[in-house]
Amino acid sequence: MSIVIKLNGKEAEIEEGTTVGQLLDNRRIRREMVTVQVNGVIIDRSHFDTTPLKDGDEVEFLYYMGGGIDSGVLWATQRSQRFQSTLLTQRAQGNARSRRQH
Repeated sequence: MSIVIKLNGKEAEIEEGTTVGQLLDNRRIRREMVTVQVNGVIIDRSHFDTTPLKDGDEVEFLYYMGGGIDSGVLWATQRSQRFQSTLLTQRAQGNARSRRQH
């Protein structure tokens, strides 16, 4: 039986029970080159093989090709599309504070 997920904004049909890891393998995507977000939550690489996808899940493959800080907001590019990243901004701000304290 198959289910339908939204993968990078487009509907995709996959087999029921498919894990994040299997989806990456089926699409020949190197795990170390991608960050995976399911329903807005970043999945740790150590959980790729134990995280099953469910019907209706929204999956994003994030490829960080470049980035920078513009007006205090960290941005990244994903397949030539620029986007702001709240998660990355929070990490960058935390790292900046940590560097100032040391």
